[in-house]
Amino acid sequence: MSAITVFYDGKCGACRFEINFYKKFKPIIPINWIDITKDPDSLKTIDTSYQEAMKTLYVLDQYEKLHDGIDAFCIIWAAITWLSWVPKLVKLPLVYQSCWIVYTTFAYLRFRWYGYDKCEHPND
Repeated sequence: MSAITVFYDGKCGACRFEINFYKKFKPIIPINWIDITKDPDSLKTIDTSYQEAMKTLYVLDQYEKLHDGIDAFCIIWAAITWLSWVPKLVKLPLVYQSCWIVYTTFAYLRFRWYGYDKCEHPND
């Protein structure tokens, strides 16, 4: 079975906390966790700039399809046995839109708070 690949910001305390929480559990589907602040060149595999990748969470699913934001979280949750029911709930009408608004707002504010709107690729 192919793995999913999660591209996350390892310098963000909230992001790191949540990813470390997920890492504690044995997944249904293997998960490759990539901290893009340590491995920014990995973003070439998804043809995404460092600046763009800092705006939201990206997941490449086992079929090589790219997901971002709340849809990326649904891929992660579906891959973890005891959380596999969460995407079904999140995909319900109104719940999805509400989750999308909350996550998109958080991601935008995090991007601004950390000054990522001024960041460049760390190797530049």
